[in-house]
Amino acid sequence: MSRGLLLALGVAAVVGALGECGAVNDHRTKVQPADIARARAFKGFDLYYVGDSFRGFPLAKIFRSPSHPSVTFWYGDCEPVGGEGACSYPISIHVSDICRRHFKMYGLPVTRLTRVRGVPAGQFGNGLELYTGDATIVISLGEVDQQEVARGLRSLDGRVTPSEALPAPLKGALSGRPAGCRSMGPGRVKALRARTLSESEILLSFSAPEDPIVPSRPPASRFLVKQSTRPIRSERDFGGARTLCGGRPCSFSTPARVGQRLSLRVTGLRRRTTYYYAVKAVGAAHLGGPRSKTARARTR
Repeated sequence: MSRGLLLALGVAAVVGALGECGAVNDHRTKVQPADIARARAFKGFDLYYVGDSFRGFPLAKIFRSPSHPSVTFWYGDCEPVGGEGACSYPISIHVSDICRRHFKMYGLPVTRLTRVRGVPAGQFGNGLELYTGDATIVISLGEVDQQEVARGLRSLDGRVTPSEALPAPLKGALSGRPAGCRSMGPGRVKALRARTLSESEILLSFSAPEDPIVPSRPPASRFLVKQSTRPIRSERDFGGARTLCGGRPCSFSTPARVGQRLSLRVTGLRRRTTYYYAVKAVGAAHLGGPRSKTARARTR
């Protein structure tokens, strides 16, 4: 069982309010002031919770994922459920970056949304999602009604109280392109190389880019690979070039590390023709990174 509440991006079902229990931590201790101070020092996006306690359930744990830009607030005692040391909290509030988790990922019509606390919200799987400012808040199904928890939300920095409407989400969040999120996407694909194999084949290779949010992990296993018989010098050229892999991002096995070399064999090419290539990484929230430098090769 993975530690913490790790939500699978792009999947409608939300992992329940699960944690781990056992000898290491029985989850029956109250969060310490130092834990709150560390959470308040977080600068990635606005954090929301329901105070030091809510409906008799004290704030028990604050978990910051080491592999995803997210912070989870758990309330009450973690009661064992199932096997493998899993347990369930009465209240679970998961806050993530709206650039990485937004409504468009579900591929559903906007009509599926309602409004809670003045902002768009939707019920997906066992989670109530609210889109506010630069954050997505997921309230998991628990012992307290999700709408009641939503009414009690407040910002960790104290700027938003339960009596106020939540800030409107970033412009474009419901269409899959939240404003200001370009810098949150994957890094630039580097060291793109094109090598001629035959009169109809070219081998492309490039390095998996860094992730500005999670520098220790490659951001994506999908890449938008463009091909043209003309130089690709601009975004306009990139947009007009042919997209390989059937017009969709090419998928690779998840790179083990930043800088790992990936390769793609391009077939069915014309003889004695020069081809130009450029690549963009595609992140978990469908955000494209910067365009790579152009590589070229000529078939035999």
